[in-house]
Amino acid sequence: MNENNKTKRAFLSGNEALAQGAFEAGVKVACAYPGTPSTEIMEAVATYPEVDVQWSVNEKVAFEVRWGLVLVELEVCMPPSMLGLTLQWIL
Repeated sequence: MNENNKTKRAFLSGNEALAQGAFEAGVKVACAYPGTPSTEIMEAVATYPEVDVQWSVNEKVAFEVRWGLVLVELEVCMPPSMLGLTLQWIL
């Protein structure tokens, strides 16, 4: 590697990488219901002060917040917990 062309490297978990990718993509708001894996993702997103992180009372509310913000053309991240949204469509 050329000394003038040094790249910054970091070891990230998959959840941390997702949070960094969301931030670099321009996400302004992140909303979710606590549960695996969304809790770790939201904690990682919360380290970026430019992103407004919001916990919701359930995943349906998180989805509705996300949908409303998408309608006004805001970049939003909504990591669901495992099976959370799937169960909503069944019920």
